[in-house]
Amino acid sequence: MAVDAFELLSQHCNVYILSTPVWDNIYCWSEKRMWVERHLGSIAKKKLILTHNKALNKGIVLIDDSLDHGAAQFDGHHIHFGTVRYPTWAEVIEEFVFKDNSG
Repeated sequence: MAVDAFELLSQHCNVYILSTPVWDNIYCWSEKRMWVERHLGSIAKKKLILTHNKALNKGIVLIDDSLDHGAAQFDGHHIHFGTVRYPTWAEVIEEFVFKDNSG
């Protein structure tokens, strides 16, 4: 469902992927990059940002399952995935209103 959500959001929004690698594992960086391309496609690999502080990034919405690594300080709307309010991707997608431009 996460891949479906990424694809849907990407059709309507400028989506980037913020991730915090395991800093003591230098292979984690390339493994995350390969995972993104394998599961989300070659365009998504250019949308990957590896950071230890997600609050340094600018955006309107951050979807994250953690409050760590700057997520709690993000200057925008933090959708805390996996919580009572957002237990699954279905609830996350409900937060977004997409206009039908077909006519």
